[in-house]
Amino acid sequence: MDATTALKPRVLIADDAPDILGLVTQFIELSGVYRSVTAKDGKEAIEAYDRALAEDDPFCLMIIDAAMPEKSGFEVAEYVRKGHNDVVPIIVITAHDEPINAAHLSYVRGDDLLTKPFDSQQLRTRMDAIFALHPIPRCRAAMELARRGSHMNAQAH
Repeated sequence: MDATTALKPRVLIADDAPDILGLVTQFIELSGVYRSVTAKDGKEAIEAYDRALAEDDPFCLMIIDAAMPEKSGFEVAEYVRKGHNDVVPIIVITAHDEPINAAHLSYVRGDDLLTKPFDSQQLRTRMDAIFALHPIPRCRAAMELARRGSHMNAQAH
């Protein structure tokens, strides 16, 4: 990993569906301003989170599926928040737009709930909203770079 890549904020993406994991990872990587770390279940997500803290390279965002093997996305979010980490924003992805999911999100103090199917624009809008209000300067700065880059790309086409 080169020095420029090492400075990019990291996003944890956890989903047991390979197609969703691949699409979200591709969106994050194509932004050019984030590094992605992936997990295929809740246990791997918790291990990646703990490893990131131990390496002093925490995630600036976690995008986690609600229903995964080993641990659900809500259990992962609860684990993060019980460690007194209210800083990292958490977007929970769900296949079911049901009130119980919103209640779970509130209970674990997640930041947003995104219902499948969704597209990259919906994810970008959620990320913009989170980083506009969030206290992680390097994440906000990275999002601003991504926004400027996509604006320049749109003008070029």
